[in-house]
Amino acid sequence: MTLALIVNRENADTLLQLDQLKQILAGKISDWKDIHPNSTLGKLSFVFDNNGSSTVRFLSDSLMDGSMHFTDFCFAAKSNAQVIDYVEQNKNAIGVIGVNWISDRDDPMMLSFSKRIKVVWISTVKDPVYPDHYFGPFQAYMYTGDYPLKREVYMINREGRNGLGTGFVSFFAGEQGQRIVRLSGLLPSSPYTRDIKLN
Repeated sequence: MTLALIVNRENADTLLQLDQLKQILAGKISDWKDIHPNSTLGKLSFVFDNNGSSTVRFLSDSLMDGSMHFTDFCFAAKSNAQVIDYVEQNKNAIGVIGVNWISDRDDPMMLSFSKRIKVVWISTVKDPVYPDHYFGPFQAYMYTGDYPLKREVYMINREGRNGLGTGFVSFFAGEQGQRIVRLSGLLPSSPYTRDIKLN
C-alpha cells in the first residue's frame, strides 16, 4: 500500500519533510508560511478520501502513533476522485490518495488526474538541503525504501484445503498477479522476468 500527497497546480511548494506532515496532522503546522516563509497560500486544508478508509488507518498507525484525532482542518471527502477535485479547486489544500490513482500511464482518466494536480516529494532527513533528499511515490523509491508513505500488504490463507482462497493467493503471488501490481504503480513482491525481442 502506498499513498501519494498532492497539491494544487499553482502551489510551488512540492517538497515536504515527513516530520512536517506529522505536525500538519497534529495541528502544529496550520499555515503554509510555517512550511515556506514566503508562501502566500494562507491556512492549510488537508483532505483524504473517507473516515473509514485504509488511508486514514495508515496515517493514524504509521504517523500519529495510533491516534485517530487529526486537527480540525483535516477532513474527509467521499472518494479519491473528490480529493483530486478539491485540491484542484483549492490552492491551499493538501490531498492524500492511493498512488494507483495517478500512476497508470495507460489509463486516460489517470492521465487527466495527473494534469490537474502536482505530486509532493517527501524527505525523511531532518534538515534536508539537497533536492535528492526528497523522494516521490514511484516504484524505484519504494524498492529502495526511500519513499516513506508505504507499507507491505500481506495475504494470509487460512484454508485447510485447496479452495478459492488458495487459488486467489497463488494467482496474486504469481507472475500475472504481480504484473497487475506493477501496472497499478505499486511494487511487486515477487520479481518476474520480462522477455524483450530486439530486431
